[in-house]
Amino acid sequence: MNELETIAEKIAIDSDIDPKANFGSVIVVIMLIGVFLTLIRVIQDCNKTELKMLTSTEQKCTAYSSHIKTLSVRRGWYTKMRLKKILRQNMPREEYKKHGSVLCEKILDTASNLSHEQVHSLIEVSNV
Repeated sequence: MNELETIAEKIAIDSDIDPKANFGSVIVVIMLIGVFLTLIRVIQDCNKTELKMLTSTEQKCTAYSSHIKTLSVRRGWYTKMRLKKILRQNMPREEYKKHGSVLCEKILDTASNLSHEQVHSLIEVSNV
């Protein structure tokens, strides 16, 4: 299992989603992986001018890591709005109404505790 699946399963376990329900744990993991990739692409698009100046992959990974941690610790209204929009696009309406706010909080909680290796693997997967 790779880092992306591990992060997705951790969030799925921490959230209040019943694994035996219609919207089961496998579907949740797949949906969360899609959300992660979309979030990384949004962050890449927002910071593309700053990241062009950085030469090494290590510098870029450090910049992404600090940006992700800043967004997840601040939890501003815009960050939550964008995250909820991405969740709405990836979830059925009924499931979003039940689990959207909990998933948003759990994703932000997990993002604030990401290691450098996890950020590197997220960026590597999103660039494919």
